[in-house]
Amino acid sequence: MPRPDTDLELVAAGTAFFDAALARVRDEDLAGPSLLPGWTRAHVAAHIAYNAAGLRRLADWAATGIEQTMYPSQEGRDAEIEEGAALPAAQLREFVAETGAALAERWAQLPEEAWDATVGAAHRGEFFPESFTVWMRCRETWLHAMDLNAGDSWDDLPADLSERLHAEITGGWDSVPEVQGSIGAKLAWAAGRSDEGVRTPAGDRPAPAPRWR
Repeated sequence: MPRPDTDLELVAAGTAFFDAALARVRDEDLAGPSLLPGWTRAHVAAHIAYNAAGLRRLADWAATGIEQTMYPSQEGRDAEIEEGAALPAAQLREFVAETGAALAERWAQLPEEAWDATVGAAHRGEFFPESFTVWMRCRETWLHAMDLNAGDSWDDLPADLSERLHAEITGGWDSVPEVQGSIGAKLAWAAGRSDEGVRTPAGDRPAPAPRWR
């Protein structure tokens, strides 16, 4: 399988978008609420860092054939995030930057055949080709940049990315209600973040979208 260059470019842009959003969050505001219930902005940042570390382990698995875990378990993942969220601001920011850079470097080193290797998130019982992990990271960087609640608009996301994410989310639903609005607003609603800018054909606010992840 060839390198997923298009998604790798999208990850690089998503990483820059996340980093810019995080840079706008003052240290004292990292403890403030994110768009995710129960998570502060520091939790979001810690998750992004541990996600990069986990995906780097999967890249090592793809390259060497030696199985590695993305996360030790769901409980272990949650505990890591809590630990990371408690780091001093400067240390947390450095952690985000270092793990993201290490993942990008590992992907750059992968031989072409490694992209077709099967890896997985054993804590969820999910397995997929290594190439899919790039799309996984795309979702994380772009969506969680918005979760930082740092002043970005959902319409700031690339339209083709929003279309793809919206289709992936709603593709798992039994039925898809008709809603109107920009693709960014519809993505925010489908992902359970906000219903601002989204209306039913009758002009009403839509019901909450089914829970996703």
